[in-house]
Amino acid sequence: MQVPRDGAFVLPAPPVSAAQARYALLAVFFFGTTLELFVPLLALLALNILSSFFIFLWYCRDRDATGRRKSLARNLGVILLPFITVPWYLMRREPLRGKVRALLRFIGFVGLMLLAALAGAVMTAMIAGMFGMEFAPAV
Repeated sequence: MQVPRDGAFVLPAPPVSAAQARYALLAVFFFGTTLELFVPLLALLALNILSSFFIFLWYCRDRDATGRRKSLARNLGVILLPFITVPWYLMRREPLRGKVRALLRFIGFVGLMLLAALAGAVMTAMIAGMFGMEFAPAV
């Protein structure tokens, strides 16, 4: 860490960008449903922890890039209630004209996550059928 003249700490550049965090979250949703075939409870726990981690990672990188101030309540909200807190954060972050576009992008990304989970479930059902395994996805 470098300490500038004013005494504020400057952190080094992050190793993961916000875009990489989004792609990793899609991969978690895709492969998490496949993992359910082998260890359902462990897969559900891993899916929840990893998705919360990547959502929070994206939020931190975006917050640092836009220069927004840090808030403990917002940090906890992003971890515990991301489908409420992230749209709220996007609406506050964007100027008036960009609010609708930011909300539509968020809805599109949620749709991509659902498609990734569906694709993973279809692949899991195909794998289970190949090996003659019974598969009942956890709801």
